[in-house]
Amino acid sequence: MIVAAAICAVAGGAFALNPVYFSSNELRNAPKFLFLAIGTSIALIDWMRSPHRIVRLGWFELSLAFYFAVGAMSCLLHDDNFTDSTTWLAVGGGTALLCLAINRRARTDERYQSILLQIVIAVALVLAAVAALEALGVSLPWVGTRRPHSTLGNRNHLGGYLAIVLPIALFRQLRRPSIFGGLAVFVTTTILILTRCRSAWLGLLVAAAVSGLVIYRLRNELLENYSFRAAIVRAGVPFLLAIGAATFVPWPGLHWKEDHPLLSSASRMFETEEGTTGRMRIDQHRIGAAIVAEHPFFGVGPRQWDDAAFAHAHIVPRNFVVPYYADITPQSDLLRVVAEKGILGLLAALAAVAALISELRRALRKRNDFALRLALLGSVTVFTIHALLDVPLFRPESLALIAVLAAVAHVPAPFVSLRISWTLRRVLLSVCIVGILAIAGLRALSAYVITAGKDSLAAEKEAVKFYPRIELVESYARMLVGEGQCKEAEPELKRILSWSPHRLAGFGLQYRCALISGDQAKAEELRFHMLELEPDLPDGLF
Repeated sequence: MIVAAAICAVAGGAFALNPVYFSSNELRNAPKFLFLAIGTSIALIDWMRSPHRIVRLGWFELSLAFYFAVGAMSCLLHDDNFTDSTTWLAVGGGTALLCLAINRRARTDERYQSILLQIVIAVALVLAAVAALEALGVSLPWVGTRRPHSTLGNRNHLGGYLAIVLPIALFRQLRRPSIFGGLAVFVTTTILILTRCRSAWLGLLVAAAVSGLVIYRLRNELLENYSFRAAIVRAGVPFLLAIGAATFVPWPGLHWKEDHPLLSSASRMFETEEGTTGRMRIDQHRIGAAIVAEHPFFGVGPRQWDDAAFAHAHIVPRNFVVPYYADITPQSDLLRVVAEKGILGLLAALAAVAALISELRRALRKRNDFALRLALLGSVTVFTIHALLDVPLFRPESLALIAVLAAVAHVPAPFVSLRISWTLRRVLLSVCIVGILAIAGLRALSAYVITAGKDSLAAEKEAVKFYPRIELVESYARMLVGEGQCKEAEPELKRILSWSPHRLAGFGLQYRCALISGDQAKAEELRFHMLELEPDLPDGLF
């Protein structure tokens, strides 16, 4: 059952999508979250069948428990949107349980470890193969951006995913060389380069430096047990061929502005000039620092970054409050965690990563399956660097991947043991399964209703009933106001402003309704509120 759970979570998270709304993160990813929930439920059902009553907890488990306790407290303190709170708990908590459930099987059985790693490599290979078809100009249902994004919706999402898997693919090719392994290294590396994802490239460079340092310190012993010449042939050749293919092979399906796009990306690895993504990340950290200063211990609540960022937008010169729904996360998992869960949440998350790295270091010192542990250390390093500059923990496919790799990497050193009765464990896990499936199911049902209804007003109305997240409510309210149905839109606009009191769209749509009804006094009052949020509000925006 654990293998089925991993396949469902990893493969479903990667390949399930809504191609009709490929540009919408929520509608595109709803099927991915559903498969992640199903895979998690299968793993928890397997856990329910275990006869063992003792649950042993180490630093990794305790850090995760503390992180979710801090997040739950943050929800109680700040989050008025029940949908956001339950979604965060179901997705994040479910993924943590998936990791622990898989680890329970994989930590003592090398067969499970091998199968899980093969699943991860195979999924990455298929993702890269689809991106290769895009790069070659093959017409696919969602093609339009002329970027290699496969089924993940964004080239940076794909680049980060492939970079995390690449150390594992290299390890498998070194351990058991095969045509499949060589092809996985070649195709994965080629597409990783073509994505031009600089955070992924940087993560791999840091991982290579860390791995090189470990190998250098143990070089004498390793020379006795490993053939570095064979390693170069097995993994180095497909890796170098991939670099040549990405650099010199024409890719008619891709379109870049620069004459030398790969060199351009490499030269802009640390850019911070005005108007660049580097500057954007710096500005987001300035806003994040202000949020943390105001809410230091528990943050502003899960999924509440956008409203807090609206409130502090003008800390950055020439920054504006966006009029309608925007991204609900900054381009950094580290920044998102500390802003939404505070310093306590950040310390708990860092403690979990540190515990995992410490376990891998301990295994390396004891020479326990040295090559595998080194590869896993490489993947964890890539993930850590990538998460500083992007948000892999915000995406279902990356969550599933990281859960499986962490499950294989985690070697518990428990110091707390709890005795839980078989009945109590079944009840607790059953509650988790029902909650996880309910949230993911309603989310997928909402997306299906919108898709089947072709964005009609009636479809939006039904979708909001199933899954009232703020982006869906805002979309529905905009459609109502556009149709002149301001009376019907009023309760939705009140909900928007109760969940996100600094959201310009909520005031703007109320302002339009006031103008439609001829209530000039209310219109002036609302315009005053909008100017408080955005002093440079353009005339005629609403």
